[in-house]
Amino acid sequence: TLESRLIAVKHLHARDTVGYGATYSCPEDMPVGVVAAGYGDGYPRHAPSGTPVLVNGKRVSLIGRASMDMLTVDLR
Repeated sequence: TLESRLIAVKHLHARDTVGYGATYSCPEDMPVGVVAAGYGDGYPRHAPSGTPVLVNGKRVSLIGRASMDMLTVDLR
């Protein structure tokens, strides 16, 4: 089990992009969370958008590509 902290919550607008190579485009205005963990911590580097992640016991989805030290998750 990999555990970390939610270090930021941001509100993005429709069509804003997330992740290396802008691999995720927000379908609508939405809150996203930034998690202090990434592939440098052992998270799978090529995990696709939609991969489930638990935040405070709630199942949310990874969006965009994981970076070395951060993940972005959909908080809708």
